[in-house]
Amino acid sequence: MRSGVYFQERSFEAAERCRRTIFRSSWESPRAEREHTISQFSKIFHSQDSYVVVVGVGGVGSHCAVNLARSGVGRLRIVDFDQISLSSLNRHAAATWQDVGTQKVECLKTYIQKFNPYCKVEAVQALFAAKLAEELLLGDGRPDFVVDCIDNLNTKCDLIEFCCQRSLPILMSGGSAAKADPTKVRINTLSNTVECELSRAVRQQLRERAKARKNCESTTNEEDVVDCCDTVMVVSSVERTARGLMPLKEHQEDDAQAYAPLQNFRVRVLPV
Repeated sequence: MRSGVYFQERSFEAAERCRRTIFRSSWESPRAEREHTISQFSKIFHSQDSYVVVVGVGGVGSHCAVNLARSGVGRLRIVDFDQISLSSLNRHAAATWQDVGTQKVECLKTYIQKFNPYCKVEAVQALFAAKLAEELLLGDGRPDFVVDCIDNLNTKCDLIEFCCQRSLPILMSGGSAAKADPTKVRINTLSNTVECELSRAVRQQLRERAKARKNCESTTNEEDVVDCCDTVMVVSSVERTARGLMPLKEHQEDDAQAYAPLQNFRVRVLPV
């Protein structure tokens, strides 16, 4: 019995030493040494000098932000307007029952700082919009990378357009609803994604916007957006799925938009 207690005590001691030293010993090592062993893409996401903005911290963005902080990114800005709900609990990276009703960004910031106190996390409760893009993305310095984890089509396109116009590197999250095969996940350009309805819709809207601007003799022509589709990287799945959306509940049918978080946001959800 004493042997078990002894090893448990030693485990606690080892964990405490690890907690005190892991960030300084591995994350604060000379940057040149770290960059020698990782690719250029990984440098951004594994450097304490890096600054990454994650827009949307729900089921996708919360896991993204947590893993960026675990991998060594030194500064994060997380942007989301929403609160933790009961339906968040089965997919949000940090939310617990006690967090229901609190801001998603504050919940996530608190969680990240528990395991990486050296990561500077700025929680911004705001709905991304084109008119706020300058403030939200560039208001406190130019980020090394922007990660798009938005699930609203119009807002998603606003973010991608702004980043393309300002030459901000951006990684877009595609649609993964009802997909369950991790071997089908791919990273590709927006132009070359397949089996992803969200990516297809984004491409279509970007080109429609470009055509409208061209007709208005805007300085941005359609070719600019096509180039954007050729350069924006997307994480998506090529898995085919026949699963559909859940039907509206009877009490939602008369006024469905009353149950959306904001006007023109989705109401129906996939079974989770």
